[in-house]
Amino acid sequence: GGSAAAPADIRVATDRASLIAALGGDNATNRLNATPKIVFVTGHIDANVDDAGNALTCDDYADPGYSLDAYLAAYDPATWGRVAPSGPLEEARVRSAANQTARIRIFVGSNTTIIGLGRSATITGANIMFDRVSNVILRNVALEDAHDCFPAWTPTDGDAGNWNSLHDTLTLTAATNVWVDHNTFTDGDNQDSEQPVYFGRPFQVHDGLFDIIRGSDFVTASWNNLFEHDKTMLIGSTNTPGVDVGKLRVTVHHNRFGNVVQRAPRVRFGQVDVYNNLFVATDDAYSYSLGVGVESAIVAEKNFFVLSAD
Repeated sequence: GGSAAAPADIRVATDRASLIAALGGDNATNRLNATPKIVFVTGHIDANVDDAGNALTCDDYADPGYSLDAYLAAYDPATWGRVAPSGPLEEARVRSAANQTARIRIFVGSNTTIIGLGRSATITGANIMFDRVSNVILRNVALEDAHDCFPAWTPTDGDAGNWNSLHDTLTLTAATNVWVDHNTFTDGDNQDSEQPVYFGRPFQVHDGLFDIIRGSDFVTASWNNLFEHDKTMLIGSTNTPGVDVGKLRVTVHHNRFGNVVQRAPRVRFGQVDVYNNLFVATDDAYSYSLGVGVESAIVAEKNFFVLSAD
């Protein structure tokens, strides 16, 4: 991580602005900042704020041409059919989503350690991105509720269609030599199970908790608590051979997966060790824990499963 950081590159982050500053100063280019750095997170950092620290809501991100009511009326399968949404309203949704993404997606450069101070270091609403970087450590931080204000309706996803969200809590894309340790991942007070149902399908506002994709390699997830979420940990995002082949070598050990629905983890192409984890699956929504996908291998040892009575 950032163990070689000079004193000037060891900083404390208390809000979104100071987190961006500690990571290099410009979120648009922080991914390219390979200067060794250590960032201590203290207190509660909310990603959904403006540059002055004022709270932002979904309404603040919405394009003038978008409203959920209009979207639901326009793309109801009963009248629109089972084809992908298109036209000005869908274009306005895409612009709205881009507005939110520009605010909540926080890029981390190579040679970085992010570590929470004490027991209450929390980042909410953020999609933390390790994108084409290496040598990164994330420890002792609670990451919560990377919600998407503008989920996309995909009528051809499954037999009945699905709402799909854009943001993970933590995303590794083409990232190598990463250690994610002693963190908490959850949707917090904004559970998918409490969202409304539109077009007969849950309005899902979260994607993954911790996804490892697009040729990421040499990743360890240890002693984390991942709980109360649907699509939890995806390793490999496509069935098509490409950059993932021969990579996605991941170790998942001593984690707790508490009442997550699926993907704990789901693997495509990867070679993944899953050992000494605790799986608590007592919720009615539980689907599966370990998903072995195309051209993948999981070695699962000494895990403990707690299931409901039925």
